[in-house]
Amino acid sequence: MTRSVRLDSRTKIFIAAVLLLFLLLLLGQLASILTPFILAMLMAFVLNPLVAALVRRTHLPRVVFVILLYAIFVAGVVWLVSLAPVIAHEVRSLINHLPGYLDELRASLVKMGFTIDDRTYTNIKQTITNPQLPQGQGLMLAGRGAEIALKFFAFLFATFFLLLDGEKIVANIKKGVPQRWQAEVLPLIDRIDDTVGGWVRGQLILVLAMSVATFTALTILGVNFALLIAIATGILETIPYVGPYAAGGLAVFVALVQPVTPFGWSNVTLALVVALIYTVLRQLEDYVVVPFVMGHAVKLHPMIVLFAAFAGAAVAGVLGLFLAVPTIAIIKLLLEFIWPKLIEPDTSFEAEIVAEAHDTANIAAEIASTPADITPPNGVGDNEVDIIEPVRGTLEPPYPLRRG
Repeated sequence: MTRSVRLDSRTKIFIAAVLLLFLLLLLGQLASILTPFILAMLMAFVLNPLVAALVRRTHLPRVVFVILLYAIFVAGVVWLVSLAPVIAHEVRSLINHLPGYLDELRASLVKMGFTIDDRTYTNIKQTITNPQLPQGQGLMLAGRGAEIALKFFAFLFATFFLLLDGEKIVANIKKGVPQRWQAEVLPLIDRIDDTVGGWVRGQLILVLAMSVATFTALTILGVNFALLIAIATGILETIPYVGPYAAGGLAVFVALVQPVTPFGWSNVTLALVVALIYTVLRQLEDYVVVPFVMGHAVKLHPMIVLFAAFAGAAVAGVLGLFLAVPTIAIIKLLLEFIWPKLIEPDTSFEAEIVAEAHDTANIAAEIASTPADITPPNGVGDNEVDIIEPVRGTLEPPYPLRRG
């Protein structure tokens, strides 16, 4: 019978390290095509609890609810596309009003004692208001648009199958965990699932809530470009700490320089009201929305979150900015799991010695308890009994046995 090859601990660690290095290098080479699949995984994190709950309540096939969610998603995309003319109109209006806004900004800076050279100001104004595309840039932009369209369809395809088979994939991953590790590793997997899922769902709810709230408030106040500012506010919500203040600053700037103000207010009054609204929304976000929706899922210090966001942006752009916080949260959970095991003393060798001594002592005790007047079987003579007696004496336990 052929004996299977067994690997020692060092060989296993070496092979695992080589495979991990190879995987990281492969992911680095494929980074440009990973975006739709990463976004699909995030979307699956968001929607999977809803699909699972509907399946449990109705006992209908999972595919029914996946298709239903896709129909709702497509309807949402169509609605967003229908907003394209409105957004395009606001963009054109912003471009037309931008020179006047820049003049207003320059006048305000002059009043505060700042001076800007005419030539420098003209160059800045020309660059912002009349950007020129380099030769061949239009064709490059068309190719970029086609690439985005392909990635979008890849995202839809991957999300569909992750929602359909996501629970099976997770179950197979858990089955692959060795039996002796399952008591510790399976709860770790669940914690990672809860952390990432809670963070992603919370971010999407925050983006939607802040976009709707700011659009409503800015529209009532008559602030120009309310839709564009609301969309920018929602997107900037994904940047920890800095993003919300940048969004508020953008809205306050527009309120300060727009030519017409509502209710007979001055631009300063309008800007102060806008700043107050953004402050109130920020407080509601911090004390109401975040605790109940996200539950402080990542549990990280603000400085670590901010550093991770900028590091992610430097490494992988917008996607890295969005994924930085859940990534650092996963690393934190893994370190909390691994670090105690790295610093605890290795007692395996001592445990083996104690176990062997305990077994030897038990055997010796059994031999010592054998009655000495037992007649040897099969007619064993006195010489053989003389041999048995010394052996039994040498196997007496060397120390008192502990019970239990």
